[in-house]
Amino acid sequence: MDKTTSRIIVATLFTALIVPSVVLAQSGLDNLKGEFIAAKNQAVLTESNNYLKRLISLRNQTAAAGNSGELTSVTAEIERMRGEIGALGGVAVIPPVHSATRSVNHTAKTYIKEIKGWAGIPEFSRNNIYDFNIPETGTKSTLTVYASGRNSRNTFGEIFIVTPSGRKKMVHRWEPDDFEIPLKEARNYRDLKPLQVDISEFVKEAGTYQVDFEYLKGDDPLGILRVEIKS
Repeated sequence: MDKTTSRIIVATLFTALIVPSVVLAQSGLDNLKGEFIAAKNQAVLTESNNYLKRLISLRNQTAAAGNSGELTSVTAEIERMRGEIGALGGVAVIPPVHSATRSVNHTAKTYIKEIKGWAGIPEFSRNNIYDFNIPETGTKSTLTVYASGRNSRNTFGEIFIVTPSGRKKMVHRWEPDDFEIPLKEARNYRDLKPLQVDISEFVKEAGTYQVDFEYLKGDDPLGILRVEIKS
């Protein structure tokens, strides 16, 4: 065997011995990187859910205080965080809500808010979010609204319910046929045709609910004189 052949054999044996070690080292590094990324994502998810819990607590405190401006901002931040958590592959953790008692002896109660509100273009809207603390719900719940367009019935918009868990659901889309006279012709809420919406499928647990009026279009903003939830 000449020297050249010997060198080739030795080089081949050396390569055969060292390559598996490199592959094993690279595989171990990949595993370590994967574990680090997974741990980091889990830490982000944990902190995000902790932040979400605190946001929901703040939302409940803000709703109880009747601060509708801050309530809108906090609710928007809650929805943003839910989206971020979902993008990370996690599930938004919602603090448990005490279930309402629905006994056969439940007596329906009517919760009333008579703060005058306006739902129009953003610069005009004010007091258009109404908060209701409902400690116990029945099997049937109804939303009743006394409202109309300011100077005419030509107004269009949507009414939303925000549940205690922060879910926002559109429950009615108002239009001119919902009203009989404009607000300027009404002496008080009794002169207005009541708008009634069945919200039983949304009111299923005790807690604070919001009724949110959002204007879409039309000649006039919606003037709101009285809002009721019966459950």
